Amino acid sequence: MRHILEGEEFIEVNPYFEEAAKRGGFYSPDLMKQLAEGKRLKDIEEVPEQLKGLFITAHDISPDWHVKMQAAFQKFTDSAVSKTVNFPHEATPEDVAKVYKLAYQEGLKGITIYRDRSRESQVLTVGEGVKKAEGKLAPRKRPKVTTGVTERVNTGCGYIYVTVNFDSRGISEVFSTLGKAGGCAAAQLEAISRLTSLALRSGIDIDSIVKHLRGIRCPSIA
Repeated sequence: MRHILEGEEFIEVNPYFEEAAKRGGFYSPDLMKQLAEGKRLKDIEEVPEQLKGLFITAHDISPDWHVKMQAAFQKFTDSAVSKTVNFPHEATPEDVAKVYKLAYQEGLKGITIYRDRSRESQVLTVGEGVKKAEGKLAPRKRPKVTTGVTERVNTGCGYIYVTVNFDSRGISEVFSTLGKAGGCAAAQLEAISRLTSLALRSGIDIDSIVKHLRGIRCPSIA
């Protein structure tokens, strides 16, 4: 799973594997989804055995062999050779220490390790990906151009003109104007509109917003 701007993500597949799967007649969107969710190719029955051994990922190779692969290049290179040893999320400090000791024994001039999902953001993930801390919602970026509708609503304080705008993911913002009135009422209306827009772009369900605001009444309404 590749994570891109504004929190968007999409399934990225090795194009050669995708071509082989289509040519072999076992390609399906469900197969791609299983791989994106973290299922190993070797554990999927419909994939031919010869392809399971051909299309392997960094996590299918043990950390020891990651080091030995780097050592094979380092042996004939004066400068330091760079390569990352990929660890699963469950790796322990002892596993990391073992790799550093092996790297020293193999004569490496440097070693880099990365434990899956050890950082808050990660470009490529399988399975659940990086779990973000609760309460740290961030609104998606507002596009430069949006489309929407405006409706005039009669209230005890006069007509309110409510504009609802949409982006590619649905309702993204709300603007409200209270006729020619100013003062506290207009300021409060603008504040509510801004907070509503912020909540919408942060992924808060619109029904939840309506539920919490419905029933709040103005004294000017009988």
